[in-house]
Amino acid sequence: LSNGEGDVYEGGLKDDHKHGTGILRFADGRVFEGEYIRGQMILGKMTYQDGSVYGGSWVDEMRHGRGKCLFADGSEYEGEFRGGCFHGHGKMAWNDGGMYVGEWFNGEMHGIGKEIRPDGSIRHDGGWSAGRPIRTASHARAVLHQQATMAESC
Repeated sequence: LSNGEGDVYEGGLKDDHKHGTGILRFADGRVFEGEYIRGQMILGKMTYQDGSVYGGSWVDEMRHGRGKCLFADGSEYEGEFRGGCFHGHGKMAWNDGGMYVGEWFNGEMHGIGKEIRPDGSIRHDGGWSAGRPIRTASHARAVLHQQATMAESC
């Protein structure tokens, strides 16, 4: 199938919808290989133009659920996604040897987690807010309140 915009799909069809296993080659250079149900990508691997790869669950053509990203620079994230963003529990291992294991919120380190520097020393083990370590109890309370009312976008 071709959609007239340069995207080309090869694979299973049911009632004129992508269904079953298939490969979708996007006009912009991305390639998705995986499973479809009634036209929707549900599980599979997307290779991006820069060589990055995501394998995992999809909802509404966005990374959603459990998955793993291998970035072009050698960094790797494995964990939960929501609406295309790191969200929930996950582990990011940067190409310099550093890593973060813990909670994410809308694409940022947020909640409880531990960051380890490339030399193996701990940068911070505890609370995080919008990608930054929480160093005081009053800040931690404010973050918990903020998290309860934050908008869901990334």
